[in-house]
This record gives sequence, C-alpha cells and structure tokens, in this order.
Amino acid sequence: MYLYSNALMDMHAKCGRMENSMQLFVESRNCTDVSWNRVIVGYVQAGNGKKALSLFKEMLECQVQGSEVTYSSVLHACSGIAAMEPDRQSHSLLVKTIYDKNTVVGNALIDTYAKCGSIRDAFLVFNMLRECDQVSWSAMIAGYSVHGLCREALKAFELMQETECKPDKVTFVGILSACSNAGLFDRGQAYFKSIIEDYGIEPCAEHYMYGLDFWEIGSS
Repeated sequence: MYLYSNALMDMHAKCGRMENSMQLFVESRNCTDVSWNRVIVGYVQAGNGKKALSLFKEMLECQVQGSEVTYSSVLHACSGIAAMEPDRQSHSLLVKTIYDKNTVVGNALIDTYAKCGSIRDAFLVFNMLRECDQVSWSAMIAGYSVHGLCREALKAFELMQETECKPDKVTFVGILSACSNAGLFDRGQAYFKSIIEDYGIEPCAEHYMYGLDFWEIGSS
C-alpha cells in the first residue's frame, strides 16, 4: 500500500500539487525514507526551500535516515534561500553518514556554499571528494567567478583540462564570466572560439552575450 501512496505523492509533486502530496504523506501510516524524500524533493522543486528544510528537521526527529537524494535536495533548498546555518548543519550531519564524500551530494554542497558566500568552504568540500566530475569542476569555476576570484576560476579550468572531465556549456559560462569580470577580453575571445572549435559545443545565449562583449570592447 505504501508503494502506491509514494507513487501518488510523487505524481502530485511533479504536477505541482504539493498540498495533495502533503495530505497523502500526513495520512500515510508507514512513512519510509522514500516518502520523506518525495515531499522534501517536491517542495524544493516547487521553490519552497523553507518548507523542505522544516520537513528535513522533522524527518531527523523521527529518526529516519536520509539518503543521497535527501541530502542533495536539502542542500539545494539551502542554496535557493542562501541559508548558511542550515547548510552547515546539514554538512555536519553528512560527516556522520556514508555520503560525506559522495560526489552528487558534494556537488550540491559546493554549489550551496558558493551561493551562500563561503567559497572557502566550497573549496574544502571539493578537495575532500573522492572523485570530482564535470559538475564538481563547473561548480567551483562558477563559484570562483561569482566571488570575483577570476584567476582562480581560470586556474581551476586549466586543472580540469588535465583530467578526464570534459567542460560543458555550464563550465564555459563560468569561464567567460571570469574573463569578463577580470577584463581579460582577448583571452575571453579565445575561450569563446574553443567552445566550438575544440569541444564541438553549440554556444548558448549566455555564451554569445559574453562573446559580443569581448568583441565590442576589444575592437573599441
């Protein structure tokens, strides 16, 4: 029965009917970690990070163990509301679980720390991951760029190129942003060209926006 209830919760959540999903959750007699995940993820996706964090706290009080999905969703909720304290609390809980060096959860933590203003903590998490993937590198590059640490962003990209991870559109948004913020217009032009020529990536609107700036400023 709980499998059917969980499926209905998920369906309502995906359709944006969180009140219906929550009603099923409250009425359920056997709420599993899957049930908690359904409503927590649902509220995060609906943009209600505060409700997601409140449910996460209730889940822990009920002594229900979180999963990879739970922690990554809660961290995205913190990121969405730029909440540093809940972020640190979630991180301290992560250290006590098997997910403390999990790449998916770690990526969410890097992104959250960066958006909440602590690029130092983001870097510490990045360094602790057993394996950094494309998302890990892109999150660090974007974080450096947002915080005005453009040289660090470009250095991170150079280090990324020494790994098997290939940059994607998100990576290059961070790189072009870093070049723009640092006034490195010639270098920005070179990176813009490499998007297509070296990586075969179709530039997106943000790439073109930076590209036009580079050429306009460079030719003036």
